[in-house]
Amino acid sequence: MIVHQLNQIQSRFGYLPRESLVALGERLAVPLYRIEEVVSFFPHYRKTPPPELEIHVCRDMSCHLRGSSHLIDDLKQKLSAEITAGRASVCGVSCLGRCDRAPAIRIDHHMHGHNGDHQPLCYFGRPAGDVIAAARSIAAGGNPVPPPDHDANLADASASWKINVYANKSREERYQALKQTIAAIKSGAAAGGTERDRIIQSALKNAVLLGMGGAGGQAFKKWCEVREAVGERKYVVCNADESEPGTFKDRELLLRTPYLVVEGVLLAGIVLGATQGYIYIRHEYEECIASVREEIAWCEQQGISGENILGSGIDMRAEVFASPGGYICGEQTALIGAIEDKRAEPRNRPPELQTNGLWDMPTLVNNVETLAWAPAVVLFGEASGGRESP
Repeated sequence: MIVHQLNQIQSRFGYLPRESLVALGERLAVPLYRIEEVVSFFPHYRKTPPPELEIHVCRDMSCHLRGSSHLIDDLKQKLSAEITAGRASVCGVSCLGRCDRAPAIRIDHHMHGHNGDHQPLCYFGRPAGDVIAAARSIAAGGNPVPPPDHDANLADASASWKINVYANKSREERYQALKQTIAAIKSGAAAGGTERDRIIQSALKNAVLLGMGGAGGQAFKKWCEVREAVGERKYVVCNADESEPGTFKDRELLLRTPYLVVEGVLLAGIVLGATQGYIYIRHEYEECIASVREEIAWCEQQGISGENILGSGIDMRAEVFASPGGYICGEQTALIGAIEDKRAEPRNRPPELQTNGLWDMPTLVNNVETLAWAPAVVLFGEASGGRESP
């Protein structure tokens, strides 16, 4: 994939050197203009070397109300010498998904010998003095002082969430909804069609599971349309490009209960006849990306994801797709364009994604929370409380 390769190149160098883009085109056997049209669209990509330090301050509503505009001015004044020398830059950016700890700041340290292990340093709800001290200690070649913040440092309350049907259970005790579904399909007739229809028409419908990304449509209708659609292949896409100011629920679900999201994607694929699922996560959620990837790797080791799941003859694989940035990617048709290595421009509809989605094939696109409710719905039906949030 072009986007995946571009992410790797930028992670290595801090920007996209022209010679790397030319080499990428030759390696993928695509013309350079195809790569350039992707690079020029997404704000995450750069074609020139960045300054040693980049300080990004969220300026959206939650952070603005907590003084981010004043913080930007203060940082520019206190770091004016570094900025004038071209060693640092300070700029405002759109929502970073940490509205619970506003204002949110990210510091990127671009070094010689930049490699894929590079991760930005984050400071949440800190005064300007802390950010300035950290920037200067990094520039001096030392460890950041004060140390950066991490999402995982927050208290983990997931054991008390009603959505978490596996609270206080071991890893091996999870994925019961998937295992139960596989067993029912293997023992049933007509390639498990009865069980698949039961989950959609009975469990999902009776639970009144809604689209939890904001639209609020009934999930069973989307699932039913994809199930009935005709296509050579089918796909499941989890929209985790959360970037509406004031929202961060998807971040916590991905970080604390990745098993619910992964199981939801795999369940949807098994029920709908899909063979590939993508969990599209915004690139600013580095900890979430690592958490979900680690969970998927464990599932593959256990035979829960991949080919011939649990000896059933059913193939369904899940993987993470890291967003190349851009608020518009939260719109589902634009998100599909990004996965297809295109500019993330919303499509005219009809046709709908349920019949003509990813690579023009039937595709289910659901929000993180919607899919995370799927295990509870399959296990307990209407009693799972599908209308509630975690």
